[in-house]
Amino acid sequence: MIYEEVQDLMTEAGVDVKEGMGRFVGKLDLFVKIFRKYDDDNNMDLLRDAMEAGNVDAAFSAAHTLKGVCGNLSMKRMFDIASEMTEFLREKDMDSARQMMPKLEEEHQKIKTLLKNDKINNEVFGGKKS
Repeated sequence: MIYEEVQDLMTEAGVDVKEGMGRFVGKLDLFVKIFRKYDDDNNMDLLRDAMEAGNVDAAFSAAHTLKGVCGNLSMKRMFDIASEMTEFLREKDMDSARQMMPKLEEEHQKIKTLLKNDKINNEVFGGKKS
């Protein structure tokens, strides 16, 4: 039961659970344990700072790294937005990249909220992070 609830919560937050579990030999508990490490990732902060400073190279680097993290964790909606942003930044188009930030922030918040959910932090999935 807890597994189905966690899968549903993750799917609602834009995670392709089936794809993610495929990377971890079908083990949801292992996928969730690794997925929870996103809480420690600072690339969104780096991207925000670079965008505010108008530093296109730093923004590109952060967006590109964030895209990779999102891809590895099967965070599909964030991955798609970060991918599009990366291409704008590759072309030095800060205006278009800035227009993507609200969507990226919204999806990032969904993931952060998911990571605070007690079901994700259930002892079946490795307990609460210290």
